[in-house]
Amino acid sequence: MIANERGMTLIEVLVAMTIITVGLTAIATGMQLGTSGISSAQQETTATFLAEQKIEDIKAFALSTATAQGFTNVTAANFPAEAYKTLTGGYNGYRRTTSITDPSATMKVVAVSVFYVPVGVSRSANAERQVRLTTVLRQR
Repeated sequence: MIANERGMTLIEVLVAMTIITVGLTAIATGMQLGTSGISSAQQETTATFLAEQKIEDIKAFALSTATAQGFTNVTAANFPAEAYKTLTGGYNGYRRTTSITDPSATMKVVAVSVFYVPVGVSRSANAERQVRLTTVLRQR
């Protein structure tokens, strides 16, 4: 044998390939988890936006002087539940409910809940998530 031989044995090549494969698998898994986290955050942000949007609509309704509007007409009957695929603006994956209570004659508590099914979860799994925002309205 020549003492100055250079190169790698088959075992060394297999060990190196195993290490590289394990590393690349870990990176791919991390990217998948990161992408899933971004999608979940986007859905929650959208749900929060839809809840805020409804609260602003109710505030405008309460301040309106138009017929059948105004503070006294802020009732749950005037803000019915919105089912999946009924929200305008392309928000088919969300549904929204509104509850309104009257703790006093000059105050109303408005709670808006927006529901959605997280990315990658089937509707049959009953894994619906909820964002709920509450505010208090007071008559001027």
